[in-house]
Amino acid sequence: MIDIWLTMSILRDDVGNVTGVASTERDLTERSMSNAYLRERAEQLAQADHRKNEFLAVLGHELRNPLAALVSATTLLRSAASDDARKSWATGVIERQGRALMLLVNDMLDLTRITTGNIELNRQTVLLKTVVQSAIEVCQPIVDERRHSLSVSLPAEPVLLYVDATRLSQVIENIVINAAKFTAFGGSIRLSATTTAHRLLLSIKDNGRGIAPAMLGTLFEMFVQGPASGGRRNNGLGVGLSVVKRLVELHGGSVRAISDGVTGSEFIIDLPLDAAPKAAKDILVESAPSGADLPKRILIVDDNVDAAEALAILLTMQGHEVETRADGASGMAAVTTYSPDIILLDIGLPDMDGYEVARQLRESGASEGMTLIAVTGYGSPADRIRSAEAGFDHHLTKPVEADELIRLLAG
Repeated sequence: MIDIWLTMSILRDDVGNVTGVASTERDLTERSMSNAYLRERAEQLAQADHRKNEFLAVLGHELRNPLAALVSATTLLRSAASDDARKSWATGVIERQGRALMLLVNDMLDLTRITTGNIELNRQTVLLKTVVQSAIEVCQPIVDERRHSLSVSLPAEPVLLYVDATRLSQVIENIVINAAKFTAFGGSIRLSATTTAHRLLLSIKDNGRGIAPAMLGTLFEMFVQGPASGGRRNNGLGVGLSVVKRLVELHGGSVRAISDGVTGSEFIIDLPLDAAPKAAKDILVESAPSGADLPKRILIVDDNVDAAEALAILLTMQGHEVETRADGASGMAAVTTYSPDIILLDIGLPDMDGYEVARQLRESGASEGMTLIAVTGYGSPADRIRSAEAGFDHHLTKPVEADELIRLLAG
């Protein structure tokens, strides 16, 4: 079928008699195709806008839920009528909900990095077993909470990967946590890995409610969530799987989902095995912090008084000697009077930023022999580069995991 614009005109002679007909034809096929494309594009934009609005509504809900639990738990802790058992329960609530908030913030930050193309990989040679263990540690609480069984099957021989261990662990975490959320209590989740030629295949399979076949084509798009089940809405922001897809692609791999919509789901991650061989001592493995390290003199410089005091109490409990300051000027003065071994320095200080503090300390020589650690909410690759240029030895993003900080101090 061809779309044509046809114009016909009657031809007359000088006295008005009809002598013929003239016609003009214009092929409108390309215009029709263009209009169809524009309509399709408009529909896509409208759908994307609808998803964005749904995302903002979900975000408000997801933020209020943990905040409500945190406020209630704090009230319970302050109550004189609370016994030790209730206070212990409230402490657990604060820890769990704090982690939930941290995951939400991380999802939003990853969303921003994906849309701006600013996700970068910090590749290292690492054992597959190390990455999987790290992911399981994060997922285990929700797996236990929902009484699932989680089995792991890895190749008998060590498998070396040249990857960003943190990001690949995040990929596994997102998929396993989704499997735990969308599988009824008491379900089973299986994580297995096989190697073929120069490829690694990671499979994460559950016996949950499955994914509707119609959704498989859009599953990895931004803000997409499955339909609610049992009258209850889904938790989460709907960005996790889009982050998974982007991170896997940055590693040169692919990810796909398989499901009949009834008997569970399987996610298959296909990655290249292109790890550059390294000496055994250079391979990234998990190591437990040493208990024999000597106490350190630590200076915390942070204008968030609560955060500084909480961190100081934690480090004091580890046997360290700690002092705190709330701005850059007093922090620099304390370097001379207190002579710390380690400085935990916030970036967003009220008088001068942490970059300038670090730069002045390094240039003056006042911090000779001291370790400078940035502890900040700024965590992009550009922020890390800027902190290194200013003279920081390490860069930690808030909220800092206690085990990670203790490991760093032990080193």
